[in-house]
Amino acid sequence: INLADNFAFTGTVSGAGEKNLPYFEASTTGLQAISQNTITKLTFGTENQDSAGNFASDRWTPQIAGKYFCYARATTDPSNYNNGRDSDLKFYKNGSAESSYFSNFMVGNLTTSTGSTAITHNLAGIITFNGSSDYLEVYGRLFCHSGSGAQFGKKLFGAFLVSTT
Repeated sequence: INLADNFAFTGTVSGAGEKNLPYFEASTTGLQAISQNTITKLTFGTENQDSAGNFASDRWTPQIAGKYFCYARATTDPSNYNNGRDSDLKFYKNGSAESSYFSNFMVGNLTTSTGSTAITHNLAGIITFNGSSDYLEVYGRLFCHSGSGAQFGKKLFGAFLVSTT
């Protein structure tokens, strides 16, 4: 049996080889000290990839309108404080919190010294951008029962285009 005789393929294939452009990813392994219980813009010291040069000053501004898969990760660091109690990681679009895209951990009772000392937040979602002025940032907050020197470390922030419609 010759299968080629039974299947005739005509036409063209579209969508093959999708590149998901633009995209970026930034990270840092260093620690970022933040004021306790204060929402703070997180910094990313290493630009791993940036296909269109749209990431600068810890802010991403895609220049193509569409829907983007956006992701972030940050770990609270316990080296200078005791008993991290409550922490957040949030996407901020155009300077305002995107309420649909946040991660919160609250461990134990805020009035006792029991609780977790390190938490890794993972955050992801599809966000629509206008392609000219919309921008995205990552913010974090950490409340500790005792000690000082709240910090985030091992941070990652990225996005890529999934649809222009």
